[in-house]
Amino acid sequence: MRVRALVALLVAIGAGVVFVWKPWLTPLQRLVRATKPSPYKVLLVGIDGASFRVMDPLLGEGKLPAFARLIERGLRAPLKSENPMASPVLWTTIATGQKREDHGIGGFVVYKDPNKPKRGTLVGTEDRKTLAVWNVASAFGRPVGFLGWWATWPAEPVNGWIVSDRLTADRWNVWAGGKKTSGHAYPESLTPELRKLLVDPMDPPMDEILKMVALTPAEQAEMKLSERPVFGHGLSVVKFAYCSQRAYEKMALQLLAKGQPDLTGVFLVASDPVSHTFWHYYEPTEFPGIDRNDAARLGALVPNMYVHNDAYLGELLSRVDENTVVMVVSDHGFMASGQKPALRPAEKMFSGPEAEAAHMRGEIAVGQSGKHHIEGVLIAAGGPIRRGAAVKAGLADITPTMLAILGLPVAKDMEGRVLEEMLEPAFLARYPVKRIDSYETLIDRKTILAAAAAEGEGTDEEKQEMLRSLGYIQ
Repeated sequence: MRVRALVALLVAIGAGVVFVWKPWLTPLQRLVRATKPSPYKVLLVGIDGASFRVMDPLLGEGKLPAFARLIERGLRAPLKSENPMASPVLWTTIATGQKREDHGIGGFVVYKDPNKPKRGTLVGTEDRKTLAVWNVASAFGRPVGFLGWWATWPAEPVNGWIVSDRLTADRWNVWAGGKKTSGHAYPESLTPELRKLLVDPMDPPMDEILKMVALTPAEQAEMKLSERPVFGHGLSVVKFAYCSQRAYEKMALQLLAKGQPDLTGVFLVASDPVSHTFWHYYEPTEFPGIDRNDAARLGALVPNMYVHNDAYLGELLSRVDENTVVMVVSDHGFMASGQKPALRPAEKMFSGPEAEAAHMRGEIAVGQSGKHHIEGVLIAAGGPIRRGAAVKAGLADITPTMLAILGLPVAKDMEGRVLEEMLEPAFLARYPVKRIDSYETLIDRKTILAAAAAEGEGTDEEKQEMLRSLGYIQ
């Protein structure tokens, strides 16, 4: 009841309702009434680790038609990331417009118990100290929908829906439904429906994977039999990430079929682990001793993951309104690390009669040949986006710019700025950027957190095991 009441309050505020038990308007209600929202919607597509270093050759070959159409009718620019480049930090900066010191997400894990200094908990909603763009838009009555975004468990109450980053099994998660029995989505009633779309990594869609990369029978067995992602082991890490992304892809399409929110965010994870673990095949000249035949065969996975994302982007674009501004962003790019994966005993990963039958003994390659690069990707098109505009952008600029496109005020205490150079002057004249001091004093985050906590429960043990396997935490 508390959650429903909170959402009703946010929607009512957005509608400018004056509550009978208050003879005056709150500051937020006055702000809402004084704001003229724009007619545009925003679709934000986050692609972890997307890089123009990979995209540009594919664009030149005509293999990314959806991305190409967006660039043709809009713009492209490098999106500058920040060091250290840890995904939860960067994606929270994108979603809040705040620097890490202010939004509070500093890594993958937080350590809260001084008596257990080495036992942390995974970052989540309660660790974010500032409001996210979905909180702000909800307060103005604009429907929102975000899916798979980092550090969104337990799902917060919004005017719309949130599908947290803990619903699927990916390279960080074992099945999140184990000890985490709630908080996977808001409203919670969505969870049973969305669970039907989960893609089991122990039964991966090999037909789809084999279209992207020609795995030998032994490599297929190695991928199928991996019960958990192992640090730097490409076949296991990629399998878990791809199955997670495919599940979220299906969920997004199903939710959009019910109606497009005014602000939608879809997160695609698989490019990052593919790039980490297959880069030495993609750029073999950066790694002495790579077999040419293996490079020709396995190096295709990196660009083919982009081709997959392009096809899915095309599906998304077919589901959104004509008045939608589409923004594609990545948290960082990729480049060669110069370090080839090393051989490790397979026995540490594969055991049992099935492994014996598949000859899963000997050694497997483990290591990260791709590393993060400071330049990510920004592509934008639609609505008031200026075609071919030159833009100099950073991660924190995305939320202020989305708020401006929606016609909502931008807080002065946000680290980022509105990328006005990418917006048509006529739009800015009709919907000039309005600035307020802060949203943090207008929207009660404590109430939102209390409602989110009531929706979510359980431990983080499963997901922490996955992070350890990647070497992200000890």
